[in-house]
Amino acid sequence: MATFVLVPNPKVLAVQVVVFVAGYYAIKKLFVEPYMIIRDKREALTVGNKDEALRALEEGAGIATRIEARLAAVGAEAKQSREKKRDEALARRDSLINSAQEAARAEVAKVEGLIAADLATERSKIPNIISTLTDEVYALALA
Repeated sequence: MATFVLVPNPKVLAVQVVVFVAGYYAIKKLFVEPYMIIRDKREALTVGNKDEALRALEEGAGIATRIEARLAAVGAEAKQSREKKRDEALARRDSLINSAQEAARAEVAKVEGLIAADLATERSKIPNIISTLTDEVYALALA
């Protein structure tokens, strides 16, 4: 009959330990270390790229804020310039209108003076015309 021995055989145990350790180092050198190197590189690239992307986004947000501030400043400056030009144009328009009105008033006064002079001349002729007409009507009535 066979016996069941619970005491390990040191030679077999030593061979198994040597095979295990050799397999462990072989697996570690051939698979685990290259995998870890690739994983670290990938993580450095992705996390590094993520960090760089976040930094670029923050920088872009800062630039966008500065651009918006400059646009607002330029818009305010343009509005101020537009208002200044508008005020200058309104002042020039008012000046032109006033000078045109003065010229028109002077011309109207001149024409009114001429009309008044012509009216006075024509009114002075009325008694002579009436006298002439009266003489003609009288001569026709007697004839």
